[in-house]
Amino acid sequence: MKRTLIEPTKYIKELIKRENVGKGVVDILKFQNSIKLVDKHELINKLFNQRTAEEILKDGFVTGCTDDAIVFLALLKALGVEAVYVESLEKSWLDAPMNEQMIRGHAFVKVGELLIDPQRKVIYIDPNWIKNRYVIYAEGTEPYEFGLTGFREMVQKFMDFKESYKQNNNN
Repeated sequence: MKRTLIEPTKYIKELIKRENVGKGVVDILKFQNSIKLVDKHELINKLFNQRTAEEILKDGFVTGCTDDAIVFLALLKALGVEAVYVESLEKSWLDAPMNEQMIRGHAFVKVGELLIDPQRKVIYIDPNWIKNRYVIYAEGTEPYEFGLTGFREMVQKFMDFKESYKQNNNN
């Protein structure tokens, strides 16, 4: 069986009942507010896209927007809500010189016509808002779908995308 980060496991389903998480997007965002953000580079590099939603919830912390989106997707899936993972890169980073390697991107989730930022706990009514600041790298069920399976892989794929973006936009 192919590894997935967003499987709504028995643990996640029981957590939803135990914590009395409601059935809507706002209820899930409120619940996720209790998960702490860790700001340790070595931990982020080691754990990026390595933990399932269940593991993130059990650990009690996220390493950034990707972890928040993974948990959000799994909770939605456990409630039977269809959603799409959206990986994006900031236009300002894409337009910066190639030696600017401090990647600036963000993970969002689309639910119907809504664009949701699980990390910042923001719901955008206009899903096209993202195009003002970001370029969509990929959309799918989860990061693994487009090869974002670890920190090194992400850096390589994003740098390749940046190079292609610059060539196509004559930057």
